[in-house]
Amino acid sequence: MEYFIIALKAVVAISLLNVWLLQFNKATKWRGGNAQNMIEEFRVYGLPAWMCYAVGFFKVTLSLLLIASIWYSNLENIAAIGLALLLSGS
Repeated sequence: MEYFIIALKAVVAISLLNVWLLQFNKATKWRGGNAQNMIEEFRVYGLPAWMCYAVGFFKVTLSLLLIASIWYSNLENIAAIGLALLLSGS
């Protein structure tokens, strides 16, 4: 079970890092409206560019904490709760 949890942490963290670091300035089929990058997508939803950077900062930071929690279990709750709040739109 421990390896399954580690794999889930890695998949979630790597997926988020891919979106926010590698796919940030690329058009994808999952972008809202006709957005060609992440900032345009935030604008499609009526959100300012600064919010894109703030959300991105927190998602990247919490994803890195989730990866670190594989070795430092005290980071697990911080990363998991933070990501749950961000991903739920709260």
